Amino acid sequence: MDAAQAVLCLLRLLLAGAERPPTGTSHGPTEAFAVAEDQIDYKPVWGGVRVSIGEPLARHQAALTKAGWDVRVLPGLDHMGAMHSSVALPILAGWLQKTGWVK
Repeated sequence: MDAAQAVLCLLRLLLAGAERPPTGTSHGPTEAFAVAEDQIDYKPVWGGVRVSIGEPLARHQAALTKAGWDVRVLPGLDHMGAMHSSVALPILAGWLQKTGWVK
């Protein structure tokens, strides 16, 4: 699957939804990934808050994995770097194939 196919598949799933999860579970498969040091600092106009993403995900990784999530904590990137298509699309494409959403 190339990057364009992965994006189209993901968009179809998000826009149309799935009639039933491919794993046969009621909630379907779940993927989460973030950078280990991922946090977003919002400007005062947005409340001046800091949202930590990577640390809580890493802290709860074992529990999430036990609950059936696929969790990846990526080292060495910032938030924008993790969102880059060269990083995110291979993770999402591999997960979509693993879970049976695409072949």
